[in-house]
Amino acid sequence: MLLVVGKVKTVKLVVGKVKTVKLIVGKVKTVKLIVGKVKTVKLKVGKVKTAKLIVGKVKIVKLIVGKVKTVKLIVGKVKTAKLIVGKVKTVKLIVGKVKTVKLVVGKVKTVKLVVGKVKTVKLVVGKVKTVKSLVGKVKIAKLVVGKVKTVKLVKVKTVKSVVGKVETVKLVVGKVKTAKLIVGKVKTAKLVVGKVKTVKLVVGKVKTVKLVVGKVKTAKLVVGKVKTVKLVVGKVKTVKLVVGKVKTAKLVVGKVKTVKLVVGKVKTVKLVVGKVKTVKLVVGKVKTVKSVVGKVKIAKLVVGKVKTVKSVVGKVKIAKLVVGKVKTVKSVVGKVETVKLVVGKVKTAKLIVGKVKTAKLVVGKVKTVKLVVGIRNQ
Repeated sequence: MLLVVGKVKTVKLVVGKVKTVKLIVGKVKTVKLIVGKVKTVKLKVGKVKTAKLIVGKVKIVKLIVGKVKTVKLIVGKVKTAKLIVGKVKTVKLIVGKVKTVKLVVGKVKTVKLVVGKVKTVKLVVGKVKTVKSLVGKVKIAKLVVGKVKTVKLVKVKTVKSVVGKVETVKLVVGKVKTAKLIVGKVKTAKLVVGKVKTVKLVVGKVKTVKLVVGKVKTAKLVVGKVKTVKLVVGKVKTVKLVVGKVKTAKLVVGKVKTVKLVVGKVKTVKLVVGKVKTVKLVVGKVKTVKSVVGKVKIAKLVVGKVKTVKSVVGKVKIAKLVVGKVKTVKSVVGKVETVKLVVGKVKTAKLIVGKVKTAKLVVGKVKTVKLVVGIRNQ
C-alpha cells in the first residue's frame, strides 16, 4: 500500500500502526517518514527504531525528535545518532542524553559536539567522557568546561586547555598544577580564567572578551554570563558561540538574544538550544529563527514553541519543519499556521500531522487541505 490509515505492514505512506514503511504517522516498524511509534525508519515523528528523521522514541535513526537509538539527527532520547535533542546513545549531533555522538545537548556518551552529560565527545556542554571540545564534566577532551579527566581543554588531568581542576595543562580555568596559561581575577588580559575585564580568552566573570568561560560581556568564546561574545557557555549578550543565557550570539547554550548558534533561551540566533528569538538553529524557546529546537519565532528548524520558522520541532509560527505548536510554517510537527510539513496543530500547511488549517498533506484536524488524515473542516 502507498497511503493507508490504520494498522498496516510494509507501506510507504500511512497513518497508524504499521511495520516497514517510509512515510507514516503512528506506530510503525522499519519506516522512512512516520509520525508515531516506529522501528527502523528514516523520517518519522514518535517512538521509532532505526530511523533517519523522526520525532519521538526511536532506535537507529538520523533525524528524530524523541527517544531513539542509533540515529544521526534526532530530538529526544536516542542511541547512536548524529543530530538529536534528548536522551541518545552513539550520536553525532544531538541535544539531550546521548552516547557516542558528535554534536549533542544533554547527557551523552562518546560524542563530538554535545551539551550535557556525554562520554567520548569532541565538543559538548555537560558531563562527558573522552571528548575533544565540550563544556561540562568530561573525560579525555580537548575543549570542555567542567570536571574532566585526560583532556586538552577541560577540568582534567594532563590537558592542554581546560576549565577547572587540572594537572599538567597549558590552558586551564581553576586549580591547576604545572600549567602555562590559567586564571583568576584579572583586568585587561588576553587569556585568563576568572573575573576579568577586556580579555580574549577567559573563564569566569569578564567584560569585552573573545574567549571566556563564565560571566562575561562582549566576548567570543566564554562559558557563563556574557554580553556580546562569540563562543560562550552561560548567560551572554550579543555572542556568536555560547552555552547558557546569551543575547545576540551565534552558538550558545542557554538564554540568549540575537545569536546564531546557541543552546538555551536566545533572541535572534541561528543555532541555539533553549528559548531564543530570531535564530536559525536553536533548541528551546526562540523567536525568528531558522533551525531551532524548542520555543521559537521565525525559524527554520526548531523543536518547541516557535513563531515564523521554516524547519522547527515544537510550537512555531511560519516554519518549514517543526514538531509542536506552530503558525505559518512549511514543514512542522505540532500547532502551525501556513505550513507545509508539520505534525500537530497547524494552520495553512502542506504536510502536517495534527490540527491544521489550509494544508495539503496533514494528519489530524485540519482546515482547507488537500491530503489529510483526520477531521477536516472546510
